[in-house]
Amino acid sequence: MLCILFQNIADNAVAQSLETAESEPLHLVVVTVGDDITGVFIVGDTAVIKVPKTDILSATLLLLVSYYVFDLDYPRVYANLLGVLQTLAIGEPYMKDTSKKCKFFMKKLRVVMDSLPDPLPND
Repeated sequence: MLCILFQNIADNAVAQSLETAESEPLHLVVVTVGDDITGVFIVGDTAVIKVPKTDILSATLLLLVSYYVFDLDYPRVYANLLGVLQTLAIGEPYMKDTSKKCKFFMKKLRVVMDSLPDPLPND
C-alpha cells in the first residue's frame, strides 16, 4: 500500500492509525475531515514523519526522497511506480529490477525527457 486514507477519524485515534510494525515499508497516511486534508504522514518501520504541507504532491515527493536519502529499497508492490517518480522528480534512472511493461515505459519516458529543453538557469 502506497497510501492509506482515514476519513473523519477521531483525534484520539490518529496516533493509533500511525502505528506500524518493524520492517513495514514506508507509506503515506492521509487524514481528512470532510473534503479537507488535516494531516499527512509518512509511516513505516515504527517511524512517523509529519509532512509539513498537507498536499499529496509534497507528501509523495517526501516519501520518494525518504527512500532515496535513507537508501532503502522500494517495496516490491510499488517499486515500479516509485522508480518512475524517481526518474521524473530526481532525474536519476531507477536501476533495480522492474517489470517488462515498466522497462518499456521508462525507455519511452527517457526519450521524451531527453527531448525536452533544459530549464533556464535562475538569474
